[in-house]
Amino acid sequence: MVEEPSLKMQTQATRSVLAFCQGLLTFDEDDEEAINVNGKDIMSNYASQTLEALVAILQRSINENHEPLQIQTLSLIGTIADGIGEDFQQYFATFIPALVNLLTTVDGSTMEAKKLRARAINTIGSIITSVSDNEDKAPFKANVLEITQHLATTLQSRLSDDDPQDESIKDTLAQCAGFLGQEFVQFMPMMLD
Repeated sequence: MVEEPSLKMQTQATRSVLAFCQGLLTFDEDDEEAINVNGKDIMSNYASQTLEALVAILQRSINENHEPLQIQTLSLIGTIADGIGEDFQQYFATFIPALVNLLTTVDGSTMEAKKLRARAINTIGSIITSVSDNEDKAPFKANVLEITQHLATTLQSRLSDDDPQDESIKDTLAQCAGFLGQEFVQFMPMMLD
């Protein structure tokens, strides 16, 4: 997947892995074979190699400004974070800075850019949720506070009704609140403006 020179093929490969991972997380209750499959265990077995590849793929998609690959990569990172839950914590420091950088460098002036930002925000929310139940939240706390501040400020800027970031920000702020608990209170005045 990483070695593929064609961005289009890399996007398709990433989309295929995404579909596979999503299939591991959802199953038909009538399918007895699927009931006996633990999607988290399967995903955990391949998470390390997949996420290492996704670091390079995400960087390439950003460097080459290839939005379809960015969207698929962000979706796959979020799906893996959702799938492996607390086991994702070791990748937090790898992906959060890149995603925050994406939010600060993509201006959101076009609908495509807004959709990309919304996907990045959703991925951030999935990653925050994956570390929310961690007993030691200290390694993640400063990043979550920074993200919460950024998202609350963006929400205060009065996004248009058709802006996909609006719902993503609200969902991710709810995930930040779950992580921060009582410390989220400091952001409530911004939310109520």
